[in-house]
Amino acid sequence: MLITDIVMPGESGPKLALAIHTLQPRVATIFISGYAEHAALEDAFRQPDVVFMQKPFRFGELINTIRQVLDEGKEKSVAS
Repeated sequence: MLITDIVMPGESGPKLALAIHTLQPRVATIFISGYAEHAALEDAFRQPDVVFMQKPFRFGELINTIRQVLDEGKEKSVAS
């Protein structure tokens, strides 16, 4: 699992995710951002297994999202 911000100094979250997905295609990604209308979101959602969380969020919300993504990944592995 990759958890990354959409906007980072020197690199974008979607570009980072694409590079990781090239090496490990089954890696689920949680993008976080305080900018719900950022142009990079379009690139982010073209990638497989992507979830978006709008900042600010509570730690419990992050934990629940991680659990949900991991559980969905298990279901896909069983179905494959």
